Amino acid sequence: MKTLNSNASSDTYRKPLRFALLSAAILTATSPLFAQDEPEAPADSSTINAKDSFGRDRVIYDFDADGWDDLWCAMYRNLEHRNRNTDTDGDGLTDYEEMVMWRDPFVEGPLPREITDAERKIAEEEAKKRLAAAQARWDARIAAMRDQLCEQIPLGQGASDRKLQEATDEKAELRRKAAAALAGRPQRERELDAIASRSFH
Repeated sequence: MKTLNSNASSDTYRKPLRFALLSAAILTATSPLFAQDEPEAPADSSTINAKDSFGRDRVIYDFDADGWDDLWCAMYRNLEHRNRNTDTDGDGLTDYEEMVMWRDPFVEGPLPREITDAERKIAEEEAKKRLAAAQARWDARIAAMRDQLCEQIPLGQGASDRKLQEATDEKAELRRKAAAALAGRPQRERELDAIASRSFH
């Protein structure tokens, strides 16, 4: 019994002591005196701003903090190094520069360059020609399909034609009933006048 009481009393003193030590550690870590020695964390540590070969800003999403874009590394997972000076395909761009510009580090390609105004104008003209050709092909297909459908479903026998004809017949029937009602109205009015005159005289 004395042993049990001793353990219970020691636990009673031990828990407040743990709480006091933990509170002191938290206060010490969050104290401005020690916070001054800690470097300020970036606003978003998962993104890195980098410059491509043209000096344009690129954003790298680096969640594992290795300095490389995580999605690009997942796409080219056979690239096992993280050396910024290595050029695996030997095309003059390091693998890091390939990563910044989202190029394949295993395929040798021409060095990136700015497109001239003349080249841009030629590309725009080619795009317009391709669009016009695609539109012409589409119009030809629509015309051919229209002719084939007209041959397979003669005019007036299609589902839409039948619905249109039914709606037209229904409107014609309503007009006929309305005309008949208007035509018989004077006769009914005379009958009602005769009944009224007999009732009040």
